[in-house]
Parts: sequence; structure tokens; C-alpha cells
Amino acid sequence: MITMMISAIENDFQREFITDIYIKFYSAMLAKARSLSDNPENAEEIVQDVFADLIKRVDSVMAVEKKKLPAYLLSAVKFSAYSHNKRQSRWNFSEFDSEEVELLKDENAIPEELCVPADEVED
Repeated sequence: MITMMISAIENDFQREFITDIYIKFYSAMLAKARSLSDNPENAEEIVQDVFADLIKRVDSVMAVEKKKLPAYLLSAVKFSAYSHNKRQSRWNFSEFDSEEVELLKDENAIPEELCVPADEVED
């Protein structure tokens, strides 16, 4: 996926710049994403998000001092992992028991039947 994004960059100089980042830093970025992710299997998606952002702001990234680029990239991974973890935690359905999950899967269920009365909700 990342290589497809990179190949879509029309400016040769920008494409070479992003390709160089990919070659030199991809492994470190992926390792950092795995270490920060609630689910290490999402690390690739986190790094893809970072590359999508890098491509959108390629001119700004190219202005970063060469010696500061690794820290910049790892900071971008940290931010992306944090954002990704936050999005995932909002939709964590592991707290549901199997009976509740089966109710949610029922295509014929009426929404009112799926709701829990307010007086039964635990704080």
C-alpha cells in the first residue's frame, strides 16, 4: 500500500525523497508502531497513515533538517499510534458477552429491543 502511495507522487524529486525515507526508516517506524500500539497487528496501518501524511506535506517534511528527520518520523509514528489507539478504544466491543453479540448480529432486531433501560445501566 505504501509503495502504491509513493509511486503516485508525480514530482520525481518528492517521490525520490519519500522513497528514501521508506527505504531507510520503514523498519524503525514499524517497530515503533508495534511497541506503541494496543494491538501490534495495527502497526502497518499506523505507518501507512504516517506515510499518507508525509506525502500530503512533503514540502514541509523536506524542510526538516536531515539530522532531525529520524526524530520527526518517530514523533509522527507516536502521534499516529496514539490517535489510532484512541479511535480503537472507542469501539472496543470485547466487553460484550456472547449473548449480546448475537443480539447485535440479528438483522431483524428492532433497535428498541437492543437498548438497555437507563435504570439498568451500571456506572
